[in-house]
Parts: sequence; C-alpha cells; structure tokens
Amino acid sequence: DITVSERALAQALELGRAQGTVYIVLVAGGSLANLFTIQGRLGEGEALAREVLQYALAQTGTLPSCASIPLATLGEIGYTRNQMAQARQFIQNGVIIDPHPTSLNMVMQHHVLLAQIFNAEGNQQATQAAIQAILELEPYATHAVTGQDLKTHCALLYTRQGQAAQAEQILRQVSPYTLPTH
Repeated sequence: DITVSERALAQALELGRAQGTVYIVLVAGGSLANLFTIQGRLGEGEALAREVLQYALAQTGTLPSCASIPLATLGEIGYTRNQMAQARQFIQNGVIIDPHPTSLNMVMQHHVLLAQIFNAEGNQQATQAAIQAILELEPYATHAVTGQDLKTHCALLYTRQGQAAQAEQILRQVSPYTLPTH
C-alpha cells in the first residue's frame, strides 16, 4: 500500500532529522522522494530530494555514498522532464559518490536509466553498451528488480531504436505466451 509506505518513510525521515542521522535522512528522504516521483508528484519528489541532499551537505560538508538514492531520483525526474543532460549528470554523480553500492538494485536502476537517456539523446552506441550491461546483470536480478523486468526494459529500448527483431528475441525469453511469428 503506497499510503502505508509513504507514512513509514515520512516517519523514518522525521526520526532521522530529530536524531541528526544523515544516513537515515538520505535513505528515507531519497526513498520518499522516489515514491513521490513514481506517483507523478515530480515537484514534491524534486523538492524533497534536493532538501535531503542539502541537509547532508550542511551536516557533513560532503555527500556520503547513500546520497546516490536522492541523486537517482533527481535523474529520473530529469529524464521524465526531458532534461537529458541534467538527468545524466545526476546519475553520473551518484555513481561517482557510490561507485560500489551495496545494493545491485542501484546498479540496475542506473544502467536502465542511462540506457533510456542515451536512447533519447540518439546515442545508439552508448545505448547498446548500456543494454549489454543490463543483460549482463540479469543473472543477479533480485525480487525488487527481476530478470524479466530487466529484459523487458531492453526490449523496449530495442523497439525505440527500431530494432524489432532484437526486441522480439528478448520478449520471447520473458513472455509466458507464444508470440506470433511473421
């Protein structure tokens, strides 16, 4: 239930602020900002992501690795708003401050979003490299980001590139239904 999740994250964020725990503020605030973004509440998501990043900078003078969570959210918002250079910069900054994330979900999210950005920019070579990286991560998929999710993203990217045969090949691997043949 989104309402329950939103309430729990908001409570964790307030607890983190009250205790002065930068990690909790960044993780809970970044996750809540992402939840807002998923709901289409881009303005709220952006404001919260920026707020928790500013909080971390004010408290520590630098951005710790967990700041990659609100940075990824800002990247998603930039992509949604068709601000590709800004979106790419947020994702790349997240990778710089957290080059070895403890969660593979972050790595997968970064590659999927970068592939979408590169594709929107018309950079076919970078898109192909990102798709390859996504497919290489597929054996390590989790319950949060499944192999089927990753392959479906790749099929969508191939479709957007006009590569229907590659998209169909990927979809045949994930679809429980038989796709029609030509």
